[in-house]
This record gives sequence, structure tokens and C-alpha cells, in this order.
Amino acid sequence: MSEKIDEQLLFDFILDETTEEQSKRIMEKIESDEVVRNQYLQKKREFDIERYLENDLSFSEKIELEELIKKDQELREHFKLSININDFLQLMVIEEQCQNELERMNAFQPT
Repeated sequence: MSEKIDEQLLFDFILDETTEEQSKRIMEKIESDEVVRNQYLQKKREFDIERYLENDLSFSEKIELEELIKKDQELREHFKLSININDFLQLMVIEEQCQNELERMNAFQPT
């Protein structure tokens, strides 16, 4: 029985959330199929960028990713976009916190 290797299965593999049998089959497919290998590398790099932004990479992993970003224009663009999205989401959280604090302060003001 040959299970299709889709993006979600590759992502599960990256997160180490596949069965041993699935992992073995995915590794074999990555080694033998260039399309699957490229899909895997793309997903892995995207995941590594997220981990980078969360400061969740080891020093050597950071260096390796930074070198890849320097060499790969598409990855560099994805990295910049991820930074912008991350910054935007952080601003949204800060805005929500400020709004909540303002509402809390207004609740204590006499009318």
C-alpha cells in the first residue's frame, strides 16, 4: 500500500510525528524522488525560519540557516516576509494589550 506523500505528511515528518514505517518510507522517497526531496527541503527551511524567529535554533543551526538565506533568493524573500508577519503579529498583540489596559483604566474612572 503506497501512501501519497503530501505537504502535511512531510510537515509531520519534520516534526517527528510520523510512525516509524511512515518515516522510513518518507526517507526513501526523499532519497529517490527529486520532487519530494525539494518539497521536503522547502518545508524544512520554512520550519527552520519559524524556529529562527522564535530563537529556537542552536547556534550552528542559525549559522547554517543564515548561510542558506544568503545563497537562496527565494528563501531570503520567505525569510523577510516571515519577519514582517512576525513583527505585525507582535504589534497586534501589543495593541490588544494596550486596548485592554485602557479599558481597565476607564472602568475605574468616575462618570
